[in-house]
Amino acid sequence: MRSKYSVAIIALATLEFFSAIISYGIYTMPIRFYGADNYWSFLSILGNMLSLAYIIVPTVALITSLKGKKISFLLVGFFPVIAFMNGTTPLPFSYYLYKSSSAVNIIFFVGVINLIFLIGVILTWFKFKNNEGSIKQ
Repeated sequence: MRSKYSVAIIALATLEFFSAIISYGIYTMPIRFYGADNYWSFLSILGNMLSLAYIIVPTVALITSLKGKKISFLLVGFFPVIAFMNGTTPLPFSYYLYKSSSAVNIIFFVGVINLIFLIGVILTWFKFKNNEGSIKQ
């Protein structure tokens, strides 16, 4: 039987996965802009790698969390950073909450959601580490 912290990390990984899947414009960007001017420049390659990491990291996080691996905590915690760099959040459909705001409010709102999500992952990790040595029933 899974601990409640393992179930929590699976739920967070699932939220991230669905958030990444519905934001298909981000991870299809390397394919859509193939052949554009300066496609093979250093900054363009970094942007393409960040776009691909946007779909790869939550997919691997969900798979590893379902298998019960500890690396899933790191991957689930890393995705809000990638999402912030792409201007999204790990929560599906959260765009509708702030789409009419100005650019400064969007950055603040996205930053706050990502920070709250990251704090939740860190707290789950510490609770998991504290209860790992306890007797399982």
